[in-house]
Amino acid sequence: MFSSASSLNQVVMHSSKSPALQAPSFRTYTTPAFIKFQHKNLFKPSLPNLHFCKASSPVQSVEIKNEITKNVEGHSTVTAAQMYKAMFLDMDVVIPRILPQLIKSIQVLEGDGGVGTIKYLTYGEAVKATSMKQKIIIMDEEAMTYSYIVIGGDILPEKVESVTNHFTVVPTDDGGCVVKLSVVFTPVAGEMVPEEYIKESIAQSFQVFKATEAYIQAD
Repeated sequence: MFSSASSLNQVVMHSSKSPALQAPSFRTYTTPAFIKFQHKNLFKPSLPNLHFCKASSPVQSVEIKNEITKNVEGHSTVTAAQMYKAMFLDMDVVIPRILPQLIKSIQVLEGDGGVGTIKYLTYGEAVKATSMKQKIIIMDEEAMTYSYIVIGGDILPEKVESVTNHFTVVPTDDGGCVVKLSVVFTPVAGEMVPEEYIKESIAQSFQVFKATEAYIQAD
């Protein structure tokens, strides 16, 4: 998703069940633009997590879901407060304005913008999908955390049940910030999350991050 201001877009990614993996640097980019992944094994599925469901009978059934968690972070020179406000509090207006080819519009279907709010995103021509429906599950301005779960839209392929994004914006000593993202991909039982889908999801988050940073710096 993200880049390092001091090391030309260095991205660190790891799964919840494996040591951190150091990914190759993104050497060049044009914002907004899709990120070109330079290593075919950049993303590796983590070990399966098992979710147990007790049946009504004495026999216990086991539902196996190969859930994958990817943790990424990006460094920016803009302040944490600026990044959180533009990227999350003002996203309905800011993101379609700066990335119309990625996200054409954001509409609130239910709620007041806080936890429980359901939003409908219409994608632009740069995305294969046309829509996403997401629900805000965590929103804490003081802690600068923001989480949502993708609950609908054709952005979810048939094999994927849901995608949950957990963001935290952390101030740094130099006056900038680090945006941390943990993405949990939950497949339909018995299926695997496509690797290409994971790559595209991370790339879109990276686009939003870099475009938001550029928007703040230009203001």
